Amino acid sequence: MTGVAPALVLARALAGHLDVEHVDGGLRPWRLPARHRRYAPPALRLMAEFAAGVRLRLSTDADVVEIDLDLLRLVQRGQDAPAQPSVVVAELGGEAVATAAVESTGLVHELADGSFRRGEATRTRVALALGPCEAQREVVVWLPHDSAVVLHTVTGQREGRTTAVQAAAPGGRRRWLHHGSSISHGGTVWSPAATWPVLAARALNLDLTNLGFGGNAMLDPMTAAAIRDAEADVVSLELGINVVAADAMRERAFVPAVHGFLDRVRERHPATPVVVLTAFACPALEDHPGPIHRGQDGRVAVDDAVAANRLTLGDSRRLLREVVDDRRRDGEPTVLVEGTDLFGPADLDLLPDGLHPDERGHRVIAQRFASLGLPRVAGPGPDRAPRPLRT
Repeated sequence: MTGVAPALVLARALAGHLDVEHVDGGLRPWRLPARHRRYAPPALRLMAEFAAGVRLRLSTDADVVEIDLDLLRLVQRGQDAPAQPSVVVAELGGEAVATAAVESTGLVHELADGSFRRGEATRTRVALALGPCEAQREVVVWLPHDSAVVLHTVTGQREGRTTAVQAAAPGGRRRWLHHGSSISHGGTVWSPAATWPVLAARALNLDLTNLGFGGNAMLDPMTAAAIRDAEADVVSLELGINVVAADAMRERAFVPAVHGFLDRVRERHPATPVVVLTAFACPALEDHPGPIHRGQDGRVAVDDAVAANRLTLGDSRRLLREVVDDRRRDGEPTVLVEGTDLFGPADLDLLPDGLHPDERGHRVIAQRFASLGLPRVAGPGPDRAPRPLRT
């Protein structure tokens, strides 16, 4: 049997996505379905193309897996190059055994008016050395969380000869769908397997779909519709920080938008447990409204002038508590978890730019969420006891 996995095998092996597009002889995973990204703002559409939480679940006896793929990286406004390389990680039994960092990729530049200039993606071959084995084993390959990806082929090599690569059998784990900001997307974390949702999913033995969209947890109706239409046993929503940081809403708009978002999710998930997660600690915005900008020291900052009725993070948390309280009184299975219980004022040394936790910060959030977050709605059970996170 050939060692090159065809498109059908790749499609079956993909996990953590909501759609697949056939393009240029390969497969592009999307985190928003086509019918919902059609009218998405350009920034949301780009973030949905980035493969946060998307992985290949393969079954093979190969000692090396080679992947041919195209990668497209974001160059943010004011930067000359991407902040970090695209990273691919192979895991066996939840342990990373091979990592490849790719520098030479295609680029998409963010322009001053908020639009994007898209370059040509670069075909890259990534070789992941898994080590010797005697039988078939499941290999999980995490795709770059901060890059757009088109998969072309996956090839298995065993002792220098090609060997079969197939999609692994479904795991049967409970499905967790999470939506949030760049902190959930994990854009400042080097490894796609080290973002806090991935770490928490591993600790709780859950099948993760991560709809963390950097800068775009904005209560958009197309995101709510995508969550509504997805399969999920539990849903969590990290809300507040992007709306406040962009100065996108006042209280009058924010509260109905949250209710409308939840209403749309509930159309097909009336009994699904939902966690509403308020914003993590961010000193610049706690008692001051956005918009934010970067200071000369690289940390986020806000202007001194404060207009009336603009939202602070404190306001957003208070309003989210009120929304959840109202819905719980109507018997809805929605609970609130304070983001500051997961990452609070005592953790600010893990916030190098004043907004995004570093990798240690992601481990802190994951451990606390696994202990405090999902168990509040998912209930007790032998398969739900959090596993210790490896540091």
